[in-house]
Amino acid sequence: MGLRFEALQGGVHGQNRSLALLARNEGMKQADLARNAHVRPSSVSEVLERLEKSGLIERRRDQKDRRVLRVYLTDKGRAQNESNSARWYRFVGHLMEPLNEAEKESYLQILQKLQSQADLLESRLEADAAKERKQSEQKQ
Repeated sequence: MGLRFEALQGGVHGQNRSLALLARNEGMKQADLARNAHVRPSSVSEVLERLEKSGLIERRRDQKDRRVLRVYLTDKGRAQNESNSARWYRFVGHLMEPLNEAEKESYLQILQKLQSQADLLESRLEADAAKERKQSEQKQ
């Protein structure tokens, strides 16, 4: 649903999500942004390139580790994210109009359960991947 909404708004896949993540986590590393957006680092690179050319983000070197690039929203990027969020909430509001209050409550409860399960599974996958990396390093 989010991808369809983004396309209808004229956005390129991942741009709105990247802006929203950066609004909540100013100064993220590019790799962290990719992980949180659940996309490949190369995909995030392409999205960030477009956002930077549009003046919505800027990349700056980390003060402690000059090898690391951190990503920040510009004022224009913050304004765009606020506009995107307002449109999204209006869209979801219209989408849910046919539901009565009980259906809306059930829907939200189901979404919360699914989100909790997804978070749990993601944690397990990350733990398994870390364990596999450690075992691989020990073999070398």
